[in-house]
Amino acid sequence: MAFAMLDGQISFSGHPDPRDLDTSPANLGLITSTDTAQTWQNVSLSGEVDFHDIAVAPAADGELNFYGYRAADGVVMASGDSGTTWSLGATLIARDLTVDAGSADTVYATTEDGLMVSGDRGATFAFVEGAPPVYLFEAVYGADAGLVGIDLTGNVWVRSGGTWRQSGSTAGEVEAMTFAAAPTSVLVVADDRGVSVSSDFGATWRTLVAR
Repeated sequence: MAFAMLDGQISFSGHPDPRDLDTSPANLGLITSTDTAQTWQNVSLSGEVDFHDIAVAPAADGELNFYGYRAADGVVMASGDSGTTWSLGATLIARDLTVDAGSADTVYATTEDGLMVSGDRGATFAFVEGAPPVYLFEAVYGADAGLVGIDLTGNVWVRSGGTWRQSGSTAGEVEAMTFAAAPTSVLVVADDRGVSVSSDFGATWRTLVAR
C-alpha cells in the first residue's frame, strides 16, 4: 500500500501475503529492508496501522523524518526518530505525500481540492497558491531542487525557484511515479505504455517495460 526508498533502505507498509495471515498481523505498520527486500525488520505500529503512502527524508540531526498517511481515518502521522515513535497530525483526504527537498520538516500533500503544504511536520496544512492540480508528485533534489508532479490529464509540471512550468506529458493514466536525482535525474512512470523513463521532465520518454 505504501513504498519508499532512501539511500538503500526500503520502507514499506500494507498487508502480508494472505497465506501468512495466521502468523502475521493484518496491518504491517512500518517495516524496512536494507538488503533489497531479502529480509524485513518491523520498526513500529505492527498490527495497528496500514499506511497508504509513506514519505521519508534525512533530518539535520541524522535521524530520518517519516510521514505516513493513515487512510483508515485520513490522518497524517509523523516521526522524527526514523519511524520509532509517531505523532498525529492533520486529517485530510490525500493521494500522495512528499517531503520538501530543502526541509525535512516540510511535507506536501495532493488532495482533490489542490496541492497543500505543511511547515510543521504535518500538524497543519494550507493550500499552495498557484499550484497546478497534480495528484502524483515527488521532490527534486540537486541543482534543479523543487517539485515534479503529474496532473489528471497526464501533464508533467515542475516547480523550481517558486515558479511552475509544464515540461511534458505522459501517455494516458499514470498509476505510479517516482523521481531519482542520482546518478542522473530520471522521472519514472507507470502509464498506458508500461514503465517509462524521462531525463528531461517528460519532454521525451523511453519505455523500459511495455504493457
